[in-house]
Amino acid sequence: MAKLNPVFTGIKVNEEIHEAASVKGVALKTTILLAIAVLSGFLAINYGSVIYENIVIYLAVLFGALICGIVGQTNPNAAKVCSVIYAICEGILLGLVSFIFEGIVSGIVLSAVLVTATIFGVMLLLYSTNIIKVNKRFVKVMSAIGIAIILVSLFTLLSNLIAPNNAMITAYYQNPGLMILVSGILLVYGAFMLAIDFEQVNTIVKHGFDKKYEWTAALGLMVTIVWIYVEVLRLLAIISRFSRD
Repeated sequence: MAKLNPVFTGIKVNEEIHEAASVKGVALKTTILLAIAVLSGFLAINYGSVIYENIVIYLAVLFGALICGIVGQTNPNAAKVCSVIYAICEGILLGLVSFIFEGIVSGIVLSAVLVTATIFGVMLLLYSTNIIKVNKRFVKVMSAIGIAIILVSLFTLLSNLIAPNNAMITAYYQNPGLMILVSGILLVYGAFMLAIDFEQVNTIVKHGFDKKYEWTAALGLMVTIVWIYVEVLRLLAIISRFSRD
């Protein structure tokens, strides 16, 4: 399982270990990243207009989160800095998104947080009791699904840019059942990705990787938690929208 994350394939057998990673260390760092994201989210709500009115700032935050998310998970030496920057950028984006959704549906943010926490707890229980086992086949299936999601997302984005409000996009947004199904699939995918994250944490601890890999694992958890939160938020918004019609 040491090859679940590409960064683990680059670990040298004779790499000097200053201090071994621990589950407690990963948990602490994940908590720190979440706290940073929440704090930057609150600041973004107060200064949201500045970000929205300045496209340069908005793009910098957007690409900052994307680039740091990728670099942080593939370069252990840069994981600490990239993780913090990712948390700040993602917190700003989520703060603005949450503020908008809360204005449309009161109480939706708290509900999304509670559902996200519940999903995390359930998946941790299923993984720790070996009800869900992360093996090579599991990883391959999840990778295939992930590639399919990316391709479909790119196709949808390009079709919308080429022909805004085309028949396919319009039909999708007018079909509540289909919207709920798609959002549900993305949410389930995110939930199962947590199992892979837990396996990666187990890998770095079991094999005695250096403590710097705690940031890599924490960032992986952070990315998945953000994915789940966004999908929960979207799913609740869809259900709320069509229940009022």
